[in-house]
Amino acid sequence: MSEPGGFPPAPADEQPLSPEPGDSTETEAERLRAELAEAREEEARYRGQAEAAAERETELQRERLGRKYSLPDVFAALIQGDDDDAREAHAKALAEAFHARPVRLGNGGLDPTGGDRQAVTWDRLFARARQNRAHGQGATIVGGLR
Repeated sequence: MSEPGGFPPAPADEQPLSPEPGDSTETEAERLRAELAEAREEEARYRGQAEAAAERETELQRERLGRKYSLPDVFAALIQGDDDDAREAHAKALAEAFHARPVRLGNGGLDPTGGDRQAVTWDRLFARARQNRAHGQGATIVGGLR
């Protein structure tokens, strides 16, 4: 019986020949191992550069989407998604939530529509305090002055 390629099988009791030191096949194998190690290092370097470039591109897209939807930088940094369409949808949802805040006229305080009121002066404040004391309310000035 013969092995593929037409060669007779190797006898079971014989050991395969190992290359002798200084043999050209050994130096060729060492050279190929060194080339393989260099290629793997180069591949790892390029993979790292590609990952960094992809991260920078994602960050730039977040900034563009933030400007497109008028989001503050804090909200633009929160945009997430695995691809461009997912990030676009997330940015749109953030913008809707951010811009849907109710508009209020103020936090209280003076009424800007009260045009018929008189200006508050020290004389009026003291007169009001005297009235409050006369009616047993104390000297504290609370409430609107008229």
